[in-house]
Amino acid sequence: MSFEELGRYQEANDRYQKAREFWLKENELIAAADMAVSIGGNFINLNRLDQAKTMLEQAQKHITPDIASSYSYMNLYLAKVHHKLGNHSQALEYIINAEKAFNDHHNARGLNLVLQLKSQIYQALEQWSDAYHSLSAYVEAHDALDKKTMSDRNSEMQARFNTDKIQSENSILVQRDKDKEQQLQMMKRNEQMQIIIIVLVAIILAIVSVFAYKQLMRKQQFKFLALTDELTKLSNRRDTYAQGQHFLKAAQQSAKPFSIISFDADHFKKVNDNLGHEIGDKVLIKLASICSSMMRETDVVGRVGGEEFLVLLPNIDKTKAIEIANRLIDTIANYDWSQISPHLHQTISAGVASYSNETELSPLLLKADKALYSAKAAGRNCVKAE
Repeated sequence: MSFEELGRYQEANDRYQKAREFWLKENELIAAADMAVSIGGNFINLNRLDQAKTMLEQAQKHITPDIASSYSYMNLYLAKVHHKLGNHSQALEYIINAEKAFNDHHNARGLNLVLQLKSQIYQALEQWSDAYHSLSAYVEAHDALDKKTMSDRNSEMQARFNTDKIQSENSILVQRDKDKEQQLQMMKRNEQMQIIIIVLVAIILAIVSVFAYKQLMRKQQFKFLALTDELTKLSNRRDTYAQGQHFLKAAQQSAKPFSIISFDADHFKKVNDNLGHEIGDKVLIKLASICSSMMRETDVVGRVGGEEFLVLLPNIDKTKAIEIANRLIDTIANYDWSQISPHLHQTISAGVASYSNETELSPLLLKADKALYSAKAAGRNCVKAE
């Protein structure tokens, strides 16, 4: 409003627009429409009549006659726009609405503006008698407003130069100064207390933050334990299958390949029976280590059973998956297993399956298991694909 009074209409509109956007966001349509009326008035002052007309017509949807101030000025501005655009008959309808609204709410200043514009509209319509009467009414209203303004200013000047009132005001000011001095002293006494409170709050916040951080770390640790195989530190059965389902859906949506390798240790029961479960655990750990080291970061290696493992290969087709499985079998077969136990030689059998039109992971797992059984039947230490 200050910018508006200074004639800096664009700056005023920038502020009004921010207020309008806020009210629209809050779904306060009447408040937003009130801002639109002010914006429209400034557009008129900037001679941007089409923008003013658009903004005022938007406000017209929400501002009704019972919203006194906005309704009267909205009609006044619409009358100005149509008058400037040459739509004098339409302008007359709006100015009559504005005149009634200003009269109903005894707004002398607004009525003054209405009568002046009304006279100009009648002149444009060449209705000279109506133009004369409107102009006469404007002069009378303007004189009355001037007299009221002068009276108010006289009263103000009398009050300013009323000695008794000035003395009373001076006494009040002196008392206010004393009150302020007391307040300053109280503020100084309270300053230390404020510092103590701030320090205590900071300590409490620090304690709460540490506690929250520990809770978060504990939660993440529990989640890790819930999804990790304790022995091999690979993904456990639940996590592996969940990630496999995710990769399958991604393959469905992107039409990219997705393959899996199911493998297990050959004759692993003999290892446990002949060499003991401790050696068996070391074999499983080494199988997990070898397999993980050969895969990409995007691949997932999981332990899904006692000696059963599953490798998830996103964006890998069947041919490439078979190559990877053969490399894995060769690497494990050629590893020096005597480092774990003398005379130990461990191999694996693997089954490969690739996504075709499956909608769930289970059919793909069955294909891989079937291929794995084929590898076992073919003498182990080999790869079969479905």
